[in-house]
Amino acid sequence: MPVSSPVLLGAVIATALFCIWFAAIGARWLRGPSASERRHARKVRSAASALATVNRIGPRANPARVFGYLRKVDPYVFEEMILTELERRGHAIKRNRRYSGDGGADGAFVLNGRRWLIQAKRYRGPVRTADILSFDALCRQLGARGLFVHTGKTTTVGRDSATDSGFIRIVSGGDLVAFLAGDSLRLAPGARDRRPSLPHNHHEDANL
Repeated sequence: MPVSSPVLLGAVIATALFCIWFAAIGARWLRGPSASERRHARKVRSAASALATVNRIGPRANPARVFGYLRKVDPYVFEEMILTELERRGHAIKRNRRYSGDGGADGAFVLNGRRWLIQAKRYRGPVRTADILSFDALCRQLGARGLFVHTGKTTTVGRDSATDSGFIRIVSGGDLVAFLAGDSLRLAPGARDRRPSLPHNHHEDANL
């Protein structure tokens, strides 16, 4: 059969395409998830377990115990707890593929058509104002709103920085415990947000 035969030529092309696919994707598929992907999956599962523990403790009846527990969980599990709770509420979320620890966003979700970034900090002491300002700058750069969730203590300077920003909302203390209990969380717009507002029935001064 001549080499120019359409059947033989098609077989050669199909074989070449398969080799390209296998080199790019197939080999990785056969190897399975990477170590970082397996670690991420474990953190997500642990977050679901941690949320179940919070419910067993009883956030409304024992808020102090819940807060003490949150300060002991793995920092990355704490991040995933926030995202998992948002997912349970029906919001479209985006989890990071890996944990960089570089101060960037820990995930994102969509509310009323607008993207919100999340930064979750499992602090034990006062929150560093620099962390709030850094997150504010990231939200401004990406044109998104942000939830800065933490288990520490918000200083007056830090809270004023968030209020003046208009881009980020701090969630901590009683707000955090209530959020994990399934209560509604008010997301009020800041005074300095100069971007076009959403339609009235989808205003940003909404509840999460």
